[in-house]
Amino acid sequence: GKPYFLMVGTVEVRKNHLFVLNAFEKLWAEGVDAVLCIAGRIGWKVEPFVEKLRNHPERDKRLFLFNGPSDEVLAGLYRNARCLIFASKDEGFGLPIVEAAHYGVPLLLSNIPIFHEVAGDNARFFSLEDTRCLADAVSRFIDDESEGTIGENSGDIPIRSWRESAVGLLDG
Repeated sequence: GKPYFLMVGTVEVRKNHLFVLNAFEKLWAEGVDAVLCIAGRIGWKVEPFVEKLRNHPERDKRLFLFNGPSDEVLAGLYRNARCLIFASKDEGFGLPIVEAAHYGVPLLLSNIPIFHEVAGDNARFFSLEDTRCLADAVSRFIDDESEGTIGENSGDIPIRSWRESAVGLLDG
C-alpha cells in the first residue's frame, strides 16, 4: 500500500539490480522508509543476487520481487509506482523508460548516453560511481515529491510507434 520505487527488466548483471539494492539498504539503515519493487524475469548469472533477495530481512516489507509478471500486473505496477529507477550500465534503448512515460511515472536513470537520448530533460540522472549517488538521488526525489517540486515530466517524452521507429532507422 505504500508508494514504491520500481525497477523493470530482466534481472541480469548489466541491469545493476544489486547496485540499487545496496543503495536502498543504505537508505533503510538511515531510517528512510522507501519501498523497492523489482519486476522482471530472473535472468542469468544472478543466483547470488536472487538468493540475497529471497533471504533479505526487508523481503515482503520494503522489498518485493515480481518474477515474470504478466502484462496486466506490470501495467498495475507502473500505474501505482512513485518512480522508475533504471540503473543499467549499458542499454540499447531502455524500453521501461518509454513504458513508464506512458503512465506518467517519474524517472530516475543511470547517467548513460542512451538514457539521455531517450529521456532528455524529462528525467533525473545519477552516477554509477557509488551507491551513495543513487541513495542521495532517491532522498532528493522523496524530498522534492513531498514539497511538490518535481519539475521533470516523463509524459513529455516523445513516444514513437514501431512504424515510426523503423522508418527513422531506415532513413537514418
